[in-house]
Amino acid sequence: MTEHHPVEPMNPLWMRFHGLQRPDGPTWEDAVAADLSLGHDVPRRAVGRSALHTYESFDEMVAYHRRRLCLPSSADPEVAVALKELGVILINPVGLGRGAPS
Repeated sequence: MTEHHPVEPMNPLWMRFHGLQRPDGPTWEDAVAADLSLGHDVPRRAVGRSALHTYESFDEMVAYHRRRLCLPSSADPEVAVALKELGVILINPVGLGRGAPS
């Protein structure tokens, strides 16, 4: 289970393109609380992980996020700008925010 919801890093994009405030959760702490409330004390440990997504190119990353945001292909230039503003490195487009390798 990831520390944060896998698509949580896209929250700024949902706000930017649709004006939608997306939730920050659920988190792993929420899952632990649910288990504990049922009387289960599930062991937990932190492990490293690879990027959630890797892309062949920045253009592929743009298209992927544009589709996830339910935008037309004509929005690719705007999505590219938004991804750059979020700190995506054009020559190594892996992950997004917390989806990047840790």
